[in-house]
Amino acid sequence: MPTEFGIAVTAWTARIAVGCYLARFLIDMARPRDVVWQARGRRIWTIGWIVFCLHVLAAYHFYHHWSRAAAWEHTREQTLLKTGWDSGVGLFVNDLFLLVWLVDLVLWWRDINRPQQRGWYVPTQSFLLFIVINATVVFGPPGWIPVAIGVMIAAGVLKFWRRSTRPLSGKSL
Repeated sequence: MPTEFGIAVTAWTARIAVGCYLARFLIDMARPRDVVWQARGRRIWTIGWIVFCLHVLAAYHFYHHWSRAAAWEHTREQTLLKTGWDSGVGLFVNDLFLLVWLVDLVLWWRDINRPQQRGWYVPTQSFLLFIVINATVVFGPPGWIPVAIGVMIAAGVLKFWRRSTRPLSGKSL
């Protein structure tokens, strides 16, 4: 069993990473054409990815003692307990989540207009959101689920209110 410090580090790195995810999402919804806000969102997205990497490292260190097999078993047990599905495949999905976030991050640093390219943005963000919600269900405290759903509904309403498809104007950052 991890120490109180290990539990806190692992939990708070997950919370901060999800907070960065939500902040980026809200910036995309509220200020899709504002180059200054998109640059802020990109920095937040970068911080979020780094913090998520720290979360993964903390989980491996404090919970799994650097054992992939222990991580698989923990994921399997938690998934079975919360969903009834007896599989640790969520561990590989977590790896994919980390990789997709990194690819999105690199592409965004190469092109500030990347979030405006719906062919990449919508499937990528849909996948990441799906994983965030599932990870919250399996590993998070129950009180976070309604908060996450409320934020997503608010973001959807905001998107309809500020609907726009024009790319960013101004110089590339």
